[in-house]
Amino acid sequence: MRSEAVSAKAFIYRDSHFLLQHRDRDPTIFYPDHWGLFGGSIDAGETPEQGLLRELEEELNWSAGRGIYLYPWYPGDGSVVHLFLMDLDVPFAELELHEGIEMRLVGAEAMRVLKLAPEVEQNLDKILATVREIVSDSWGFINKNSEKEERYND
Repeated sequence: MRSEAVSAKAFIYRDSHFLLQHRDRDPTIFYPDHWGLFGGSIDAGETPEQGLLRELEEELNWSAGRGIYLYPWYPGDGSVVHLFLMDLDVPFAELELHEGIEMRLVGAEAMRVLKLAPEVEQNLDKILATVREIVSDSWGFINKNSEKEERYND
């Protein structure tokens, strides 16, 4: 079982792309060298949203707005990950990476070729379907031609 039995992670989007974290290569962490979501463990007394907002502040120095709670995901190891959908409401360049090797804004199709952490890989199709319902077609969310990436290397 994972030591962090309850956590919260965010599918953070902007202009048809998701913000992903390239996790450290440290073999003592979960899913080293994978691309995952920002977020983490929920502390005692915190709601999933409070824990997520704290984690985003710690990991990105970003005071995020409220997200849309999607659903709990049960990876099968006795833990639960509360998944949120959030809008990146600040310029990418204002984010400060404090955890991980790198961060990128990646288009939905480009994500499929990355080495993804299970919370992304196992939920991606469901998240994309949910976003289609939430965001109008004019947003172009699943446009395969919009595969530009923004990068920040630490």
